[in-house]
Amino acid sequence: MSRRISALAASAALAGGLLFTAVPAHAATTGDAAGVTARAAVTCNKTQLRKEIQRLTDLANKNKQLGNHETAKKQFAKAAAKKNKLDACIKADKDSKGPF
Repeated sequence: MSRRISALAASAALAGGLLFTAVPAHAATTGDAAGVTARAAVTCNKTQLRKEIQRLTDLANKNKQLGNHETAKKQFAKAAAKKNKLDACIKADKDSKGPF
């Protein structure tokens, strides 16, 4: 009987410790949901970003051939910004720690 009670007490302590550490401390300090900022895994759709970069680059090249240099310049800038976002996303995925 005493083994069962001590096993239950140990299980309750572990479960309580897990719940205590699972909730971030800063999430418990604010009362409104808008103020809570919890760290979550942010994933990027790399395939979609690559397709968008390719589409913008193709559009910019087409405008450049047609003589619309200003439009081409804007499209190249948008493609470069998407490329920077993709690079940052890949770096964040590589550098991020696992859940445990």
